[in-house]
Amino acid sequence: MPNSEYLTKVAALKPWLQRANLVLLLSFVVLLITIVVCYPLADRVPFNWQLMGHISMILSATLVKLSYIGRCIVQHELQQQVG
Repeated sequence: MPNSEYLTKVAALKPWLQRANLVLLLSFVVLLITIVVCYPLADRVPFNWQLMGHISMILSATLVKLSYIGRCIVQHELQQQVG
């Protein structure tokens, strides 16, 4: 049976794992949307939207990476398989 320290650690880290998963999902969806707006639909979208799309693409790709790293750290702390 796990000790109380481990249960406290799990209770503290579970919300962080859920947050990391949510941010990973949302940033990936935003990344896909910006790719569609900036490349296949580039001739149908105003320049300002393309500019914002490229900036959003950089930011969402960064969030994908950071949230994945956060997810891996929390999984490691919870002694779960990382990956």
